[in-house]
Amino acid sequence: VKYIEFDMIKIKKELIRHDEDKLAKILIETILKKKMINDEKRIFEYIYLSQRLRREKKDRE
Repeated sequence: VKYIEFDMIKIKKELIRHDEDKLAKILIETILKKKMINDEKRIFEYIYLSQRLRREKKDRE
């Protein structure tokens, strides 16, 4: 669980509410960052495996 500290409240008609726009923005940014990290890992794995396969193919020839 990751703790995010951010001002996500607004006062509307004397009521304290979550600021849905700020909350949505933070959630989307967090999800996209996690997705990018996972995509980067997959890209590095792909590059590593493709290079390894090329070397093995060359060694067999």
